[in-house]
Amino acid sequence: MATIANSKRKDAERAVEHALVEVYGCTHTWRARSAMYGSVDLFGCDAVGKLSDGTHVWVQVTAGQANAVSQRKLKITRYPWGLSDRVFVWQLAFKKEGRRKVWFFRTHELDTMTYVWTTGPAIAIKPEWFKAR
Repeated sequence: MATIANSKRKDAERAVEHALVEVYGCTHTWRARSAMYGSVDLFGCDAVGKLSDGTHVWVQVTAGQANAVSQRKLKITRYPWGLSDRVFVWQLAFKKEGRRKVWFFRTHELDTMTYVWTTGPAIAIKPEWFKAR
């Protein structure tokens, strides 16, 4: 698999927000932000979505390779998550179909009871998800 440029990082974060709404049914989403005079930290995650029942879906996204995924998994497991929280690490990836790239997220979910990671189904990314909500 080819390396994905760092320029795709912001696109991946925008796509996460769309996926939280369209795939998981979140009613509200927030993204971690960093600015010159302040920042919003979401416990090491890039985005969080709130479901209608009040539970949260936390996502850390990476455009890096397997090493970046394992580093983020270690970082995420250091936090004391609630039992109702759903915590994910998503890896941006693509496959070539002819001349086109088809983008998707590889998903890794943390079981907040046992702190064991499981690999979930891939989430296909629609091209419009790379644009801001």
